[in-house]
Amino acid sequence: MFKVLNNIINRKLLYYLGYIIFILKNTFASDFFVDQEFSSDSLTFNTIQEAVNYAQPGDNIIVREGRYSEWVRIMGKRATDTAPITLKAFPGERVVIDGTVPIISDWEEYEHNGFSLYRTVLDSSEIAGIMGESFLGVWQLFLNDRMMIPAQAINLKNPTDPTTGTGSNPETNTYWEAGGDFAGTDGV
Repeated sequence: MFKVLNNIINRKLLYYLGYIIFILKNTFASDFFVDQEFSSDSLTFNTIQEAVNYAQPGDNIIVREGRYSEWVRIMGKRATDTAPITLKAFPGERVVIDGTVPIISDWEEYEHNGFSLYRTVLDSSEIAGIMGESFLGVWQLFLNDRMMIPAQAINLKNPTDPTTGTGSNPETNTYWEAGGDFAGTDGV
């Protein structure tokens, strides 16, 4: 009888201890700040990834104004519905997380089949270093927040424009108008 009573008390103690730890963890959640311009203390980071790496479930990450050209990976944090890791912009400030890699390069204009094009040479190892992983190629290029279309035999409609053509709804002077079978003068 005494042993059964002892087991019941131990279970209740474990339950209450777990509940107290849960409450304390959520009570002591921290606010961390991300600011590209200023990082003077242990609660302010220069990148979102640094703040995410440091944050624990229940913490808030408040991002100051700016464009954050980084790929943020949130792994192994064990956040829950009751103790999430929250990422939000500082009130009244505009934050853009675009996941791109800024490319600083000298572009040169050149002529090809009567068209003016721009080209540059990229250092893939430098880009891989910025990305923190291997670099497989440029899949999208943005200039002043507008996606550029790579040079090709016939222009595709820019997907950032309000309307785009499709195979069943072709638009004039697009790849779709040619039925997807277009080959340029150089056979491409």
